[in-house]
Amino acid sequence: METFGDKADPPVLLIGITMLSWPGELCTALAGRFVVRYDLRDAGESTFADPDAPSYDLRDLVSDASEPRLAQYALSETATYRRVVLEVGTHVL
Repeated sequence: METFGDKADPPVLLIGITMLSWPGELCTALAGRFVVRYDLRDAGESTFADPDAPSYDLRDLVSDASEPRLAQYALSETATYRRVVLEVGTHVL
């Protein structure tokens, strides 16, 4: 996971396949927002599972993008994220 901006700003979660689905220039251009981007499981710099028998399913990916789960990394549990999705990220919502 990678963050940009001030935690006190309104948060935006960028969901793609990898963090690099969202260029750093875009993340920094969202001034006035606290931007969070991350790699989906088995993508980018995340850990990898056996492709023939992954230890997770779509519900786990949805859980990864949930506010309580993200709050432990970046924000208070009362934060409300705005989500922007790209590619496979649309299946998470």
